Amino acid sequence: MEIAAVAHKYHISMATLRYYEELGLLPPIAQAHGRRDFSPADLQRLEFILCMKDADMSLQTIKQYFELYDQGSATLPQRLALLETQKQATEKKLQAIAQAWAYLNYKIGLTKGHWEHYKQEHEKVNTLKLKDTD
Repeated sequence: MEIAAVAHKYHISMATLRYYEELGLLPPIAQAHGRRDFSPADLQRLEFILCMKDADMSLQTIKQYFELYDQGSATLPQRLALLETQKQATEKKLQAIAQAWAYLNYKIGLTKGHWEHYKQEHEKVNTLKLKDTD
């Protein structure tokens, strides 16, 4: 798959893909007729990168993970430790987001209540003004 198609599919820029390749997160992408041609394995690796970025894993840690991965099965404990550490950090962020979500819902409820009260009071004032002009 060519770089433009990959960028479009994953909603990232071609510059980002080149940057990941430059950092060593993606292996050197094979060239076909002078254009980068991403293999299914390259796409799987990219999907991992994007997923870990969504989990706020740093590019440096992702690179460290791939370096361990490239060393083979003997590094499984270290890779597992990296993933578990990131999972814990992500769980904390999820809890914070859940608290913020609950507070937002609370404030929305209060604000709606105040808004309804304001509208009712405003209608009463307008009704009284109309009666006074009669």
